Amino acid sequence: TFIHTSDSQDDVNFGSLWRAVLDDAFDRYEDAKFVVNTGDIVQNGGSASEWEKMLGYVSPYVAERPLV
Repeated sequence: TFIHTSDSQDDVNFGSLWRAVLDDAFDRYEDAKFVVNTGDIVQNGGSASEWEKMLGYVSPYVAERPLV
């Protein structure tokens, strides 16, 4: 089992909405082995701060499972 998300980019909330989606998904499928994201993760891919904020919100999930 895995979790699929897409287009998690959010230049206003920087990951809090993606975190809410993953919270719900892992509540339903707690044995999921990895997360697949088939869209943009951050608004500006060259911005280290956007990556830090976005991945910081979802770190409880992606620190323990692969993110593809």
